[in-house]
Amino acid sequence: MSRETSEPLGNESPNARFSISPQSGTAPFTATLDASASNDPDGSIQSYTWVFGGDRGKRNGKQITERFTKDGAPKTISVGLNIVDDDGARGFQRGYIDVYKPQNEPPEARASYSVR
Repeated sequence: MSRETSEPLGNESPNARFSISPQSGTAPFTATLDASASNDPDGSIQSYTWVFGGDRGKRNGKQITERFTKDGAPKTISVGLNIVDDDGARGFQRGYIDVYKPQNEPPEARASYSVR
């Protein structure tokens, strides 16, 4: 006697994918981080958590903006995206943002005078 069994398929991990625009810039500038390309082959993504290197902390959301200032520039900042699907599986991707120091600009001289 033959017996067929079907085992439930396991939960597939979600795929973390994101873009950064712009990926580099001269401080100060604002970058948009977009995780819209992330997907879950067998469900839906429930949370998006962005983790920034350099003690910048964490942010939540599918799409965020982050401002980068001249403090400490030039530097490369790592960005990690953690996603969690509706069954608790996790996905991760890492990227980098290059922050360049602004060039030293000469001071602007202004003068005024009057003739009496």
